[in-house]
Amino acid sequence: MIERSESRPQTVQTRSRLTALLLLAGVGGFAAAQTGVYPDRPIRLIVPVPVGGSTDIVARIIAVKLSPVLVQQVVVDNRSGAGAIVGTEIAARAAPDGYTLLFAYAAHTITPFLGSKLAYDAALDFAAVSQVTTAAAAGSEHCAAGIVSQGTGSPRQSEAGPDQVGCAGHGRDGTYRGRDLQA
Repeated sequence: MIERSESRPQTVQTRSRLTALLLLAGVGGFAAAQTGVYPDRPIRLIVPVPVGGSTDIVARIIAVKLSPVLVQQVVVDNRSGAGAIVGTEIAARAAPDGYTLLFAYAAHTITPFLGSKLAYDAALDFAAVSQVTTAAAAGSEHCAAGIVSQGTGSPRQSEAGPDQVGCAGHGRDGTYRGRDLQA
């Protein structure tokens, strides 16, 4: 059971500050390797999901917090499509100069295992700067649908084939399919 407390807003604010500091630590380490002053122009934050979802909202909050600290604008650039592949490919093709960042989420680590031919290597073409959030995933279905648990947390439909089970959300069912890989 989760209890509500008056300190919760302070905890969220503290986490936001910590996240900004962690991001800056990663960006700062890169900046030390650069010649001149970093950043001397706006930073592009590619968010590979549509505008308005939870990933986009968190990215925008981070961008707003980073801009005054870096004394440079952080521009959110939503490039959704193909389960985050479109935006991720754009980030992979960008010059590795610290001016293009990718706001990756679960699909970044799941998609390579779904049989997709990617123009990038999710493990080798990117350097992690910071973990920003964590999220729990849960699934549910009406009892009449015939969904049963396999005991691994991955549902299946008792009478139909595996392609008859899907999930709601953006992307290519990445979170659900990622859970299939655990089975």
